[in-house]
Amino acid sequence: MNTDDFLQKMGLSGEILSEAETKSLERRLEMLKQQGMTVERIKTNLEEMRDIIEMELIDTPEFNYIFLFKVPNRKQILLKARLDNCLLLLAFVSGPDKYQKALERALLASVRPK
Repeated sequence: MNTDDFLQKMGLSGEILSEAETKSLERRLEMLKQQGMTVERIKTNLEEMRDIIEMELIDTPEFNYIFLFKVPNRKQILLKARLDNCLLLLAFVSGPDKYQKALERALLASVRPK
């Protein structure tokens, strides 16, 4: 399934995605087709998404100017929301790894002689 078919299935058009987002979606669809998803691949994809959103957020002005009025840029507000969601998902996926490392440290500390 190519990106256009995937987006049409979701009721969207390819025009809503930036070039970086389109390339990222193509890589993810290809990876899903070939290898399936693991927690590590999900974490890698979320990190890529975070990087893309951060770069787009940096390039987007905070305000738009309409005549003499300064208006908050709606795109930047939406990008901040996307970034927040991405960070929350990344923390959720990273949670088990963080827990495992803490458990290992606790076990090693209890085994070491005092």
